[in-house]
Amino acid sequence: MKVLWYISKPTYLPAGFFQLVTVLVQALTPIALQRLLNLFEQNPNTAIVSQGLGPAIALFICSIVDGIAQERQKFLSFQSGITIRAAVIGSIYHHMLQLSSKGKSNLLAGEMTNLVAIDCQKLFEVCQEGHLVWSCPLSMIIVTILLLLTMGPATLVGMASMFLMVPAVRAVVTRMMVIRRKRAAHTDQRVEVTTAMLQAIRFCKLNHYEEKFLKRVNDARKEELIWVRKELGMIGWTMTMTVLTPVIACTFTFITYVFINGGNVLTSADAFTTLLLFSVLRFPINYVGKLISKAAQGIEACQRIADFFDRDITEEDESNDTNINERKSSESHDE
Repeated sequence: MKVLWYISKPTYLPAGFFQLVTVLVQALTPIALQRLLNLFEQNPNTAIVSQGLGPAIALFICSIVDGIAQERQKFLSFQSGITIRAAVIGSIYHHMLQLSSKGKSNLLAGEMTNLVAIDCQKLFEVCQEGHLVWSCPLSMIIVTILLLLTMGPATLVGMASMFLMVPAVRAVVTRMMVIRRKRAAHTDQRVEVTTAMLQAIRFCKLNHYEEKFLKRVNDARKEELIWVRKELGMIGWTMTMTVLTPVIACTFTFITYVFINGGNVLTSADAFTTLLLFSVLRFPINYVGKLISKAAQGIEACQRIADFFDRDITEEDESNDTNINERKSSESHDE
């Protein structure tokens, strides 16, 4: 882990800075909007160019800074992930060439393939979303404080409704992952049949087996499409729940705000600000379950890679390097 951190630090630390800028800008945007709407409410029939120019410019700058910070964070995290993946893959192949007979015991070719193709990819994915581990809780804290300042205790009802939606979202995501694994099995079967047909294409042509292979491929594809439709249906439910979560939270918040005290008046400034704040709060709440699962997969991948590097290696390479250095030194002395 220390080596990976040393490799990725030059690009990963700036990515964290841009992630912090994104969190702060997303929290400041609703405040600027609320300020602008309050000016419209307080001055319904007068021009507010001089007073409203500041909040309008602030909204414009926040949008630009948010876009730039997000893209820079994604680019730097992507660069860090590529660097770590390339370094780990190179180290795995180098360590594989140095394994002793004892180190090669109980080592399967499929295990090596999984280390390079799956575990290294998990490290790459964790690098892209690693900064969300601290930015999501920070965003939730900041937005919660702003909601309490805007709507008061009524905000707690809306937040409770958002947290109650989390188990439903996680259940849908879990079901989608199960469907995806079953769909992947049918995809592997279809690819295996297609690959076998292409590798033996001369044999198929000579014996007129094209129709039989086509039937097997089409049957495998039909079975695969059944699970593809189910997976797309789960994705649709996930997107629907993600979109509806802030709307439901705002509805409960507004109802509680109006009925908790008969004198409360819901203004457009408070309504739009609350809706925007709940939209900002939606992402960290809905993503925390997926983030935890990805972090667990990344830790497991690091453990498997570390177990592979713990295998015994031969000392022949070190002795060969020593002999080469001795030959070079003797040749230089002869000259």
